[in-house]
Amino acid sequence: MTIDGDIDFSGAIFAEGTVNFQGAEFAECTVNFNRAVFADGVVNFGRSVFSSGSVTFNSGMFCGALVDFSGAIFAGSTVSFNSSEFSKEMVIFSSCEITGGGINFHHSMFTGGLVDFNSSEFTGGMINFRSTHFNTGELSFDGVSMSGSRVIFNEAEFSGGAVSFRETEFSEGNVDFKRAVFSHGAVNFDDALFTGGRVNFSNAVGEAPQGLLPCTSDRVSVSSAWLPSPP
Repeated sequence: MTIDGDIDFSGAIFAEGTVNFQGAEFAECTVNFNRAVFADGVVNFGRSVFSSGSVTFNSGMFCGALVDFSGAIFAGSTVSFNSSEFSKEMVIFSSCEITGGGINFHHSMFTGGLVDFNSSEFTGGMINFRSTHFNTGELSFDGVSMSGSRVIFNEAEFSGGAVSFRETEFSEGNVDFKRAVFSHGAVNFDDALFTGGRVNFSNAVGEAPQGLLPCTSDRVSVSSAWLPSPP
């Protein structure tokens, strides 16, 4: 199924049932879920191909439903969750391929729920969490193979929650936490493998997130204020 026209779900309330785009190809189209409320049910984009156009969930409220992008391919289009609120939602990107385009969570707020990129391949494009506020909830990149994408947490605020890169393989690409503010929360790099790429906390402020130190890889730059004083 190829989607080449515009679809408008703006302001819709999803309380039950399934909206099914599984296996669809999105080319030169716009799918609009802006200001929608996801209280229950399933929105399924599993194994879809995003080659151009956009899918937008901006200013959405995710409080109980499942949004599933598992196995999807992102090759040039943009999927946006800008200014959305996640309280007990699951947004699943597991086993997807990101070769171009972007996935944006700019200015969103996490007060619960899970966003899962586990076992995906990042070879290009960008995933943007700039100015996002993490209060509780979990963001997982466990088992991801990163060989070219950018993941941006610049100016994000962490007052709780967890970001996990457990068993992630970094061979190229960058993860940036520039000017991010940490008061609580955890960042986990357990068993991550670094053969290239870079993770940058050098301009972050506040308390070092739980689980980050000690980090032995020279590919991870941290704020000098977080390093132990020399004896």
